[in-house]
Amino acid sequence: ELVDPQSEFATMFEDTDGIFPSALVCKSGLARDAMLKLGLHYVSVPWEFVVERAQTIITLFNKEYIKAMKRINCILQTIHTKIVQCTIGVVPSEAKKLMSISFLPVKKMPEGYPLQ
Repeated sequence: ELVDPQSEFATMFEDTDGIFPSALVCKSGLARDAMLKLGLHYVSVPWEFVVERAQTIITLFNKEYIKAMKRINCILQTIHTKIVQCTIGVVPSEAKKLMSISFLPVKKMPEGYPLQ
């Protein structure tokens, strides 16, 4: 499955993930239209993608803080969009997996912090 590199949720992925079509293909209108018909994700991504990307946050957070924060923001925006699109009260089981993934970073309280 491929993701449109110009989509709102593209920052959840990296070029090395192999999920983006080549830039040359994306520039070609006919090729892009064909990819859209074949399932190129440009409006939304499956919950499985969101869960998988959330699982990468802990590792990324320790290596590239800024990139991790951008990815977290994108994940949260995508979750919001997907939940709004869900039938009221119905959340897919894949989405429930997010509850067990630590993808929202929390800073440790500094030593001697007055509100301990």
